[in-house]
Amino acid sequence: MRTSTERHKSNSEFCAEEEMNFAWTEQRINQLRKLRATGMAFSKIGEILGTTKNSVIGKAHRLGIFTKPETKKQRARAKIYAKPVKPAKPASKPASVPRYIGLAELEGNECRYPVGKDSKVMGVHLFCGIPTHRKSSYCKTHHAISWRQFSAGAR
Repeated sequence: MRTSTERHKSNSEFCAEEEMNFAWTEQRINQLRKLRATGMAFSKIGEILGTTKNSVIGKAHRLGIFTKPETKKQRARAKIYAKPVKPAKPASKPASVPRYIGLAELEGNECRYPVGKDSKVMGVHLFCGIPTHRKSSYCKTHHAISWRQFSAGAR
């Protein structure tokens, strides 16, 4: 029961003051673990421990005991909606070795990805020259490098 001075305080002021006096001891943490394992509600655990529901939820979350134990129905549902794991793709190898040809020698269906400069002739750029991928200007390997897909959060 509250004293006469405590009656004049608002409920939130009283809870805040009460919360400041509360400390999580090993005994209280063990009691929280046991009560939560039984499936008891956080509000009831808070009443037993003498603290707020939100304090109990926060501590349980930090301890990793936030969730209720799974029921058979929840485990069955998880199996139904679980996504199948796709096997990892092996590292892709280039289709073939770049031909290192100049722009003048390139034909319409050859990769135009720049791969370096000819050291003998100043200013001559060399290109891949492998047959192109679909309607791209690049071979499959260089198309993947040039047009990689970004996730929504990466931009």
